[in-house]
Amino acid sequence: MVNGKIYKQKKQVGDYVRKGDIIAVIANNQKIYANLNIDESNMGKIKLNQQIVIKLNVNSDKTYKGVISEILPTFDEQSQSFIIKAILTEPMDFAISGTQLEANIFVNKKQNALVIPRSFLGYGNKVLDEDRKPIAVKTGIVSSDYVEILAGLKENQIVLKELY
Repeated sequence: MVNGKIYKQKKQVGDYVRKGDIIAVIANNQKIYANLNIDESNMGKIKLNQQIVIKLNVNSDKTYKGVISEILPTFDEQSQSFIIKAILTEPMDFAISGTQLEANIFVNKKQNALVIPRSFLGYGNKVLDEDRKPIAVKTGIVSSDYVEILAGLKENQIVLKELY
C-alpha cells in the first residue's frame, strides 16, 4: 500500500477484470516527474542531475524547474527517441497528468554572452538596426527565448523587433 491520488479510473464497479488489467492510474502527487523524448544525436549531452526548465502546454506562461533523474538505456522504436525521466524540484500549482510539455535541458553554461530576444532575429540571421537597415549577425547558442550573438553587433547597440 502506498499513498497517492487516483488520476484515471479505467474500470467501474461491475466491469469484468482479468489478471493484469489496469484498474486505475494512481500517482504520488508529491513526486511529479516528466517523461522526455531525446533525439539520439543529443544523448551524448545528457547526464543525471542536469538542471531543466519545463513549460506545460496547459499553462505555457509558467515554468517549472527540475533535474534529470533517470536515463533509460534503450531506444524507443515508437517515438524514435531515447526516454529520460525528470523530477520536478518545485511544487506545481495544480496537479495534472498526461499533458505535453517543452523541456529545456541545461547542457552548458556561458557567462558574459551578448544575447538578443529570439523574436528580434530575422530570416537569414539578420537584425534591424535603429535606422531599419539589416545587419547580418553570427549566432551561437539558441534557446527558446534568446539568441547568442557572436559577431555583427556590439554591446548596447539598438536593434528593432520589426521584421522587414
